[in-house]
Amino acid sequence: MGKFSKLSIAVAIIASISILSAIDRNVGNRQNNINRDRILGITALGASGVGLAWYLAKKNRFKLNFDKNSLTIDRANHQLQQKLLRLIGDRKTANRLIEGAKISHPERSIDWLVEKVIYDLERDRI
Repeated sequence: MGKFSKLSIAVAIIASISILSAIDRNVGNRQNNINRDRILGITALGASGVGLAWYLAKKNRFKLNFDKNSLTIDRANHQLQQKLLRLIGDRKTANRLIEGAKISHPERSIDWLVEKVIYDLERDRI
């Protein structure tokens, strides 16, 4: 869980506790009990929303996009394509590695990214 999501959950909990304690001061009548239940329900929904937002953000953070506009090995220099495919042997894996390098280096060209992937593979095999 990231700092932002922990902070959001903590704020939601503190807010709900302070609201409930303010309502509990006037527990004497039935209307306040109904209001307390409504606020508790709204707070629970808010905390659930924060949790869901955190989960979806985390789930989609590393999702790779392989549409026709994404970088693929086919756009790289032919010699670099051949060298990378000799090292890996699979176009899908090559494209996944290139997309991963693009996340770390979004400003770089496709040829630079392929060279980086090749360098990393060769370095890790030594």
